[in-house]
Amino acid sequence: MSDIHLGAKKYGERIIYEDIFRAFEESLEAVRRDHAEVLVISGDLFDAPHPDNTTLVRALRLIKNFVSHGIKVVAAHGEHDTPGRREHSLLSLMSEAIEGFYAPALLGAGNLTEPQLVDLTTVKLNGVAFMVYPFSKVSIDEKRKIYSRLSPFYDSRARELRRDGIKSVFVAHMPVDPVFPFADETVTSVRSFPRVNYVALGHIHKREINYEKFADGNLWYAYPGSLYPLDIKEARETHKRGPLLVDLSSDEATVSEVPVTVREHYVIPVTIKEPGSVYYDLKGAISKVMKSPNSQPLVHLDITALPGIPTRLIEAEANRIAKELNLIVIPHVTRAVDESASLPRGEAKTSIDIVKMLQEIVGNDEFTAKVVLELAAAAAEGEEDAVDSALEKLASWPKSLEILRRLSAS
Repeated sequence: MSDIHLGAKKYGERIIYEDIFRAFEESLEAVRRDHAEVLVISGDLFDAPHPDNTTLVRALRLIKNFVSHGIKVVAAHGEHDTPGRREHSLLSLMSEAIEGFYAPALLGAGNLTEPQLVDLTTVKLNGVAFMVYPFSKVSIDEKRKIYSRLSPFYDSRARELRRDGIKSVFVAHMPVDPVFPFADETVTSVRSFPRVNYVALGHIHKREINYEKFADGNLWYAYPGSLYPLDIKEARETHKRGPLLVDLSSDEATVSEVPVTVREHYVIPVTIKEPGSVYYDLKGAISKVMKSPNSQPLVHLDITALPGIPTRLIEAEANRIAKELNLIVIPHVTRAVDESASLPRGEAKTSIDIVKMLQEIVGNDEFTAKVVLELAAAAAEGEEDAVDSALEKLASWPKSLEILRRLSAS
């Protein structure tokens, strides 16, 4: 599994925090039921490199109890697990403190040769070699250079292991082509993977299970996807949640989905044109949600509001309706231009694409442009949670940080 994000408190909702832990615990139980020998976590076990004490204690208890059943854990670092400074990560500390938990890291490795780095990041368990590719918080160009330098040595070692009859798994937290839709942000392509028996990937939150054809057979790879829908975008995804079960008993891996139950998520669009209609517009949209007597779904309201309708009013009415209907409602407000506004006679109506303008400033990175605008709107409204959410998005994406650092220096 990957992209679990223990400790995440998206939109300030405590229920999301609890749901993520519940999904993780249920996934660990499913792994035990299927008698797996090793659990691979392909990055972002935690939502932050320094989680709060409650999150840390709960996570440690779950993992220590899990490995006590004899199942080993191999964890890769992701951008959320990795501190920004040169310090030991929580995963590396857990690796030292918990028997049966392995999270290779390069901090303090010194000037090792490439073969030595491969050895340092390889964990051999139950007759399988897990090659955990090191994650580093550097620019995308630097990541590509590092991968180009190291991948031939991982491939060479994988082929040596295969000749010796030893299975191998390559574990990496990175976006790859063609799975990731933005080619200029990918580290490499699936064609460059080492010739292992299976590639366990993380970072992309949408599930992808596929294989690449080679002359000597098929190489299976997978992104399990996020364990729980972390935002409105992921709530729109319909892929199954839970771990993947990988059988390496034959030469070609067999991948099966192990679904776990997570709270139902709905995304409902709604347009609000008048302050006086907020309650009725929201109530009409939310009433479309069908729920069973024993469930309490989470409803994301994708709200388009005309100027002059206060965000605080929308949020207050959404909370009121949530209590009335026993639902969890999260309003997401964007502002629309009032097309009915009159213009002086003879003046042509023009439209300005602010996102496109900002994209040019930030080097054609649409994600960074949109989040910067989101941050500006949240700051203008005085919405602290929305400001925190936008800052989290910028901090979690290395390219955004690189762009902002460049702009601040210019």
